[in-house]
Amino acid sequence: AAEALASPLAWLIVPDDRWVNMHHNLARLLQDQRNAFIDQTLETTARRKNGDLFPVEISASARRTPDGWIGTCIVRDVTDRKRAEDALQKSEQQLRNLIEFSTDGITMINESGAIIEWNRGMEQITGVKRREVLGRSIWEIQLATAPVEQPTGPGFLEHIQQQTLALHQTGKS
Repeated sequence: AAEALASPLAWLIVPDDRWVNMHHNLARLLQDQRNAFIDQTLETTARRKNGDLFPVEISASARRTPDGWIGTCIVRDVTDRKRAEDALQKSEQQLRNLIEFSTDGITMINESGAIIEWNRGMEQITGVKRREVLGRSIWEIQLATAPVEQPTGPGFLEHIQQQTLALHQTGKS
């Protein structure tokens, strides 16, 4: 801690390949009091004491006082957040691949019953293309693809709509 208090922050954490840019921004701030970095939060890379690089989020502010410039810089290590974001992104991609390439028919709807996903399996089963159903209500598509022998008389569409919304809300059929 004493080592950090006796040294400018930049000497401690700015990676070598970022020195020129950091000096340019500092000089610009001192000359004309403008800097895109000040009063912003940005993600970048910092250097640990042992030289390892790691992701950080930096929030900086600077104010001119009668005695000169006063700056504040908050540096947050976002390594864990970045790992979690990467894991989530990988998991989401795996789910997208599972849905897209499954030969089983998979349909996803939002809370109002609009179709938000219709995979290749559903296209093969129903003969209805994804682009034709996205955004349309599931009950409308169910009615349109119902077998001829299935009753579709008065109230059938409302019945499907009520059942679908109840299933979506409760998880029970």
